[in-house]
Amino acid sequence: MSLVFVILAVAGVAAVLCLMTGRDRLVYIIPLLLAFECRVRLGAVSFDLSELTVVFAMSVWLLDPGDEKRLDVANRVSTNGVLIALLGVFALPSVFLEDHFLHSVSTYRDLMVPFVFLFCFLKAGIDLPQLRKLVVAACCLILFNAILGIIQFKTGNYLWFANEDEMDWQVYKIGLVKISLLGEFLGIKDALPAGLYSGTNNFGLYLTIPLCICGTVVLSRNFARRERVFCLLASATLFVCLVLTIFRSGLLVYFTSILAIYLFVTPRFRQVRLIAVLLIAATFAVFFLSQGVFDFDSFGTFSARQGMLSDAWTLIKSHPEVLLAGGFTDLYHQQFRQEQEIHNLMLYAIVKYGLLATLCFYCIVGFALWRAVRAVKTSVGPERDILLSLTVSLSANVFLCGLSTMIIDSVQTTIWLLFWLGITIHLTTWLDFQKAEAMETRSIPLASWDHAVSYGN
Repeated sequence: MSLVFVILAVAGVAAVLCLMTGRDRLVYIIPLLLAFECRVRLGAVSFDLSELTVVFAMSVWLLDPGDEKRLDVANRVSTNGVLIALLGVFALPSVFLEDHFLHSVSTYRDLMVPFVFLFCFLKAGIDLPQLRKLVVAACCLILFNAILGIIQFKTGNYLWFANEDEMDWQVYKIGLVKISLLGEFLGIKDALPAGLYSGTNNFGLYLTIPLCICGTVVLSRNFARRERVFCLLASATLFVCLVLTIFRSGLLVYFTSILAIYLFVTPRFRQVRLIAVLLIAATFAVFFLSQGVFDFDSFGTFSARQGMLSDAWTLIKSHPEVLLAGGFTDLYHQQFRQEQEIHNLMLYAIVKYGLLATLCFYCIVGFALWRAVRAVKTSVGPERDILLSLTVSLSANVFLCGLSTMIIDSVQTTIWLLFWLGITIHLTTWLDFQKAEAMETRSIPLASWDHAVSYGN
């Protein structure tokens, strides 16, 4: 059955390509490839169909943009090419230090493919209308997944892309959730939603960023009423599906993000908003910390996650050479008999790839988000609000969800994360370009006004 869906997916992408001409439409294949998760196995070799996003991003980059303004902005986009190259160099020694060489090669490829995609995506020179359409397309596709996920939860069927390990994990997790307070409230049945993805927790991670974008549109006054009504309905659907995944880190990311967005989306009634945010945050903290509400399994409790962190820190102290090149995940599992990977992004990346590669990753993300924060502070309009939602939700995913989840352990989830980071960098660059263009317009003589207007259009 999975082979049938692989054939259908490839045929669908090919059909879309036949209908599309030129770089302007080719870029929309990227969110389509990220709307489902399917791994193709060819003998001993396997790859995820989402890796084809590299091909399409590179094709869009290499095709001539044509427009002078777009070329100007494309040259200003920060590609972080040096940091990406350093990440590849610093993470490479870990391949030779793990016990299972072929698996470590595959893991290294899964790490680098998303960053190659990011580099090509940033080089593509995407304009503002395309960015808007990419955001809408990605959110609509994940909304479709959310609707399918709710149907999966209600019927227990249509889990087409969930792998065997995920189904076994669901059986274990559902058995524990059913006897918890949350499970009794939700009426857990025989399946958790996964959409068109292989795992429920991965699916929950995909829901958080579009959910924050839709929530921002609802809260903002810079969008038309029909857009806000549609996003309100979409937010309700996405939120229901996120709750049904029982992905606790995703729920924490969403509540933290939407409260921050609610506080900063508009300067009006800032004190009233702050009081409301504190009350809601306190209420959520009570539920989150209450025994039996969210910590219903042996892996998800705070003590179990603390055990993973303590074991990883003990390994680093006893083997400081791990800081140089990583490659110690096999030893971590053998020495501490942990059944899961380290559920902390920083420690997971250090033990797996080394400290220098980990710092490169955080610098790539951190520099982009820092520039986005500065652009949000000095911009207005709907693009500013979308950039605000992306900045907050990406920060929450990396620096908050990353405290209890290793969000870069899958090539699909990493490409999804870097896709939104690429959108963020593009939006930041366009907003900065518009501000610089406006300042130049104010400073030119009146006789040159017509020339400036024609260039801006």
